[in-house]
Amino acid sequence: MLGAFSPAALTLFVSATVVANAATSASTTTNPGPVVTSSAPAVPAPHDLRRTSDRNACLSHGGGSYCQDASHFRKPVLIWEWKGNLDAIDGFRLYQVTGGRTLAKQIPALLNQQITWGIQRARAGQCFVATAYAGSQESADSNQWCAPYTVAP
Repeated sequence: MLGAFSPAALTLFVSATVVANAATSASTTTNPGPVVTSSAPAVPAPHDLRRTSDRNACLSHGGGSYCQDASHFRKPVLIWEWKGNLDAIDGFRLYQVTGGRTLAKQIPALLNQQITWGIQRARAGQCFVATAYAGSQESADSNQWCAPYTVAP
């Protein structure tokens, strides 16, 4: 009886080892299967962040009456382009990215503007980026705009 049981036990052992090895090699495969992504669509990033002193560009980006006074253009007035549905986002954020990342301005989408002004702290060499956000989702950064250095004669 013991002799008949040994081949059966050996068969069970070999079967269990094959199943265990198959499970182990499946977990170390280079093809992990489908990648699960968030169901929420990505928020499009702003682009072409730049300074303007052009009254018409200021107006066309939602600057309103602020654009009427030429003296306002002495400090940076930044505009950007963005392709998306303003109803699908909460707004835009402007970050200072020199020496870390600090929120400089937040512009709610309900203002229907792609412009910010009053960057009073903008000093030569300081750089900024813009993002769009919807809830906890935020787009990638726009291009950087850096306050230029001026050369005295």
